[in-house]
Amino acid sequence: MTKDNDSKSLAISGLGSIATDLGEVALDSFLIDGIAKDIPILGSLVGLYKSGVNIKEYIFRKKIEGLINNISKISADELSSFNAQFDNEPDYRVRVAEHLTIIIDRLDDLEKTKLLAKAFSGFVKSKINFEQFRRIARAIERCMIEDLKEVHNFERANDAHSEITYELAASGLIQLVQLPLTASTEAGGTYKITEFGELFVQIVL
Repeated sequence: MTKDNDSKSLAISGLGSIATDLGEVALDSFLIDGIAKDIPILGSLVGLYKSGVNIKEYIFRKKIEGLINNISKISADELSSFNAQFDNEPDYRVRVAEHLTIIIDRLDDLEKTKLLAKAFSGFVKSKINFEQFRRIARAIERCMIEDLKEVHNFERANDAHSEITYELAASGLIQLVQLPLTASTEAGGTYKITEFGELFVQIVL
């Protein structure tokens, strides 16, 4: 059997194992030299993927890679201040790590890891608190990424159809300011960005 056929057979029978073998090199490098070394919460996330070889774990690894690769530059002082929060509050550290793990697992689009990385960077840099990070992360998880990229278009009142705005409004990013003028199912109300939406734009977009 040729090498190519061997590779195809392995991919069919155990894609997760191939991904794990390749991923261990990249992620071990992150642990040694990257941001995961400086932020223990991220380091603990990286270790989770090594326990199995199935597709779900492969995707989870890709999400972690996306998060780590897109975290913005963080100064030594910012890292020290962030990590100091957990010195005397181990329960808080566990809570943050668990929440981050849950959100990463729920993401339905790998591109969303870029947005989550920006939100987490804002949290590490104390631009937002943990509650605000949770709300932003929830909005990222809940909404389609194409819709999230449209939030800034609501800085002024904007007419839009419900299929575009429903999740954004439910996530608190925009709010209805005027009902449709007609009863038509195709008519859209007038929406405007909320204060939380403005924070989302500032931190994430």
